Amino acid sequence: MKKTGKLIKDHIKDSFPGYEIVTTVPSWLKGQRWVPDRLLFNESQNRFLAIDVILSGTIPRFQYNKIVEKLLSDHGNFRVVIITLEEGYEDNPGIARYCIETNMGFKIIIPGMGIQTIVRSDFDSSIEQNELPLEDGWFPKAILNQNKNLSRLCFNKTIYNFIGAVEKLGNDKEKTLKLVHSTIDELLSFHPAFKNSIKHFMKLEHFEKLFKLSDPDFSDHVFHSFRVFLSGCPVINDFYDHFLAAHKRCCIGPIEKLCVEYSWLLTAIFHDIGKPKEKKVVQKHVDNSFGQGEFLNVSFDMEIDDRMWASSQYIAAKRILGSFGAYVAQGYNGDNWDGGGLDDEESDKILDEWIKIYENLDSHAIISGFDFFADIAEKCKAASWRKNKTFVLTHAAPAALAIMLHDWKKWKELEKLKLIPVDGRVLPMAALLIYIDTWDNYKRKGDIDPLTYIRSYIVNTKGACVHVEWGNSSEMKDGTVGYELYQDKLENLAFALDIEYGLVEA
Repeated sequence: MKKTGKLIKDHIKDSFPGYEIVTTVPSWLKGQRWVPDRLLFNESQNRFLAIDVILSGTIPRFQYNKIVEKLLSDHGNFRVVIITLEEGYEDNPGIARYCIETNMGFKIIIPGMGIQTIVRSDFDSSIEQNELPLEDGWFPKAILNQNKNLSRLCFNKTIYNFIGAVEKLGNDKEKTLKLVHSTIDELLSFHPAFKNSIKHFMKLEHFEKLFKLSDPDFSDHVFHSFRVFLSGCPVINDFYDHFLAAHKRCCIGPIEKLCVEYSWLLTAIFHDIGKPKEKKVVQKHVDNSFGQGEFLNVSFDMEIDDRMWASSQYIAAKRILGSFGAYVAQGYNGDNWDGGGLDDEESDKILDEWIKIYENLDSHAIISGFDFFADIAEKCKAASWRKNKTFVLTHAAPAALAIMLHDWKKWKELEKLKLIPVDGRVLPMAALLIYIDTWDNYKRKGDIDPLTYIRSYIVNTKGACVHVEWGNSSEMKDGTVGYELYQDKLENLAFALDIEYGLVEA
């Protein structure tokens, strides 16, 4: 509670300058059967602001309908801002709509990150808005330019061909999506050491269920995933030896068949495939379809069928990923990975936590990692498990674990399992995914007008540094809450992973 109190205090100072805690309660609020947690007053503006902290997210509707709404109606210089925990919002998604309808502000506490505004009050600090430079398409020039000299990546020609083609398509979303699909298909089918044995099953169409190729609303996820892939390629290229050294420690089979860029491809492309299963995403779709209102409250209840965990592909996923998780948790000084041949107490402990998170459907990262690995393991088995198992273990297992570690909402639980902070000597690909996923907000809402502009993206002998500019001060404040947090979750990096940001100049 002390941490929560400090978060709220700091947020009030930043978002409501000029407001002070009220020492004398105004007569119109005395005697009411509702008392907010904090009452603030701005003397120069003659405004009162009530901060009501409802951690559970369950609004006492009788008090609000009978008392709070009347106070708001009677006093034009009075506003209420409700603050709840993020999980309280997820359990009660109708809060935001209620606050909009009643002219109240609404904010959520994100553990470890701060307070994010969901519904702005007109008493919030004024928004500064400047026009962002506009770029055509969904792939910023700063990122494309860094991919024009990839001397060490085996599929550099495929990337060059993509860049040349996408720069000609402008804002044609349909053609751009088709190009991204065909490029991913070509990349998935390309592996210098396994060409003949994996090409027939590493096809994008085989992953249609996971990748939602038939869903037109999923295109923005596809663009985001491919931007993440492209953003990571120059880092892999310039620090190839570091990634290779880390990968050798978990290699099963001939080391000369390692291809770290292929593992990065799997990591980036499949890192968000679990989002459609997340509880809050499903609830959002329900709300959008049926609406929320005083007389309608539609909710859903999803449970994971036990038969899923008992299926052969998920049995393989649990055994191998649990073993690899335990290997990574032991740190840099441990032995090389054994490929998951034997279960142990540590892997069981990690698996128990992962399965609990998966079944709660509140982390797309855990869902993505399990579903990706289970699917690829099943396809390898169908295509000849014995011939392809070294590929799966060596390339897909590190990718799946990197995916499972990138969701900041679960870092607290993963810290207890010694999987966070990410050790850059053991799993640098996870560090790279966390870094890029933190700052890629470019056209994430599917609009032609972007949230951000990538002023520059530089990869050199020191590492990577991106400069992100925002057009809206409020969106920047909410969108950059993780820009400092990620650095504390990465350690022993051989290169810098820096973010610089600010409001674009008028």
